[in-house]
Amino acid sequence: ERLAQTHVIGEDALTPQWQGKRLPLTSSLEGWAIVHRTVAVIEDLATDPRIDPATYRLTAIKSMVAVPIGRETTVGAIGVSWSASH
Repeated sequence: ERLAQTHVIGEDALTPQWQGKRLPLTSSLEGWAIVHRTVAVIEDLATDPRIDPATYRLTAIKSMVAVPIGRETTVGAIGVSWSASH
């Protein structure tokens, strides 16, 4: 059975917003990477259809990348975000 949520276990940010929280797989880029078992890169969050932009609306995040963890079975994802386009 696939996970229905992501659990943010670490966050290195000036103002951590998600550490310790659980988010629906469908609302985050990390969730998308887990479900699709592939790397996801977004240059501009406002224009990418893979995630719900409301998740990031109150943040300074502009660009993101998420990499799934695990070869046979995806057990999580590592995400990195930037406040400028990358």
